[in-house]
Parts: sequence; structure tokens; C-alpha cells
Amino acid sequence: MFQITIKAARVNIEMRLTDAAEQVGVTEEVLRNYERGRTVIPAYVLKRCSKVYGIPEEYIRATPHDSNEEFAEGIYFSDVGNEEVCTVV
Repeated sequence: MFQITIKAARVNIEMRLTDAAEQVGVTEEVLRNYERGRTVIPAYVLKRCSKVYGIPEEYIRATPHDSNEEFAEGIYFSDVGNEEVCTVV
């Protein structure tokens, strides 16, 4: 399944971090940590982001990057189970 990062979802709709954090109901620092992959996004926050960004939850990658990824031209590729995950950064 194709997935994008939470940051890519926000940037795709041209929303500033400040505005997104307010609409999602978290602080800028918390949202920044989610976007940088420092923290796993809780299900309830993922659901809010999905609504705010207008993208189905299953298309937003909720886990931080792991060491099995390859980086090529702004796109992360990794294997998750039997699926390849593509994350645009």
C-alpha cells in the first residue's frame, strides 16, 4: 500500500505547521515530533490528521522511519510485512 508521511500530507494541502497543530489539537512541538518520526502517532491523532488533511488514515504512515529503509530522491522505500511502503519527504 502506498503511504505518505504526516508531514507530506500537511505540505500537500499547503498548511502551515502552526495551523495544522491547532486544528489537530496538539502543540507545534508534538506535531513536529510526529513529522520528524521521533514519536509514533497515536490512533486518535492519526484520525484527526486524516480529517484535517483530507486523506484516508491508511495512506498516512504512523510509525517513525526504521533502519531498513532506503532513501532515493526524496522518497523512502521500506518493506512492511508483505507490502512496500513509499514515503515522500
